[in-house]
Amino acid sequence: GIGVHWVIAGLMMTVAARWASRESRDLPPSRIRSKIQRWVHQWAYGEGKKRDARRARLVFLGTKDFALPSFEFLCESGFNVLALITQPDRPQGRRQEIIPARIRLAAEKRGIVVHQPEDLNAPEGLDLLHSLQPDLLVTVAYGQILKPATLSSALFGGVNLHGSLLPKYRGAAP
Repeated sequence: GIGVHWVIAGLMMTVAARWASRESRDLPPSRIRSKIQRWVHQWAYGEGKKRDARRARLVFLGTKDFALPSFEFLCESGFNVLALITQPDRPQGRRQEIIPARIRLAAEKRGIVVHQPEDLNAPEGLDLLHSLQPDLLVTVAYGQILKPATLSSALFGGVNLHGSLLPKYRGAAP
């Protein structure tokens, strides 16, 4: 319900604050705050119409099982998840069988487009993101460090959910 809207609004404010602090280093805090509020208001009420946070065009980046609950929550809550970007399927186990990630199977079951670029930061990956025209990238256990060019391909940048406290417990497995 309403808690989801507050989470998305909080994430958007965080992204907006990062953007404003980069673009407005010489402005006083009150001007930066008003810039952030104006920016979020433009997104929420663009062209005179109230926008529901659930209509934001999301691209979900995730591979491991840790990402699956977040992905399913966004889908079940009615958010507009355009696509899932996940790591390519790799051989696993003693027999080196290629087993698709559970998150990929969940996306295909929901009819969500799945992309598996080898390197999302490469020109082909950037072209893919630009073609999707996302408002926000949501990253959970994706497995690649995203470069600034990749993050800037989304209107509001990206939000990352990590399984441990950063930066103290940084690493692949918290």
